[in-house]
Amino acid sequence: MIDKFISEELSKGFLLPIPIDKVEELPDAEACPIYIVKQATINENGNESIKHRPCHNLSYNLREMGKSSINDCIIYEEMNSIQYAFVLWRILYFILALR
Repeated sequence: MIDKFISEELSKGFLLPIPIDKVEELPDAEACPIYIVKQATINENGNESIKHRPCHNLSYNLREMGKSSINDCIIYEEMNSIQYAFVLWRILYFILALR
């Protein structure tokens, strides 16, 4: 099952495969575990069904290695800002659909 998810994420461009022998050449490279979780969803008939999806947790504690969590190591000032340009349009379309 994990191979299927990894293939899908690769095809979408969400994962960047790096050969194991090259990871050691990346300064400060870190890895995080991938989990498979069950999630309830609704199918096209409105019936509840269970699906499996990959997830990761970047908040796990690295203190035993002398570090904070991966999330705590982010330099927010160097990140690009997030713009929610299409959220307003989706809300307006939703409001119109409720009328």
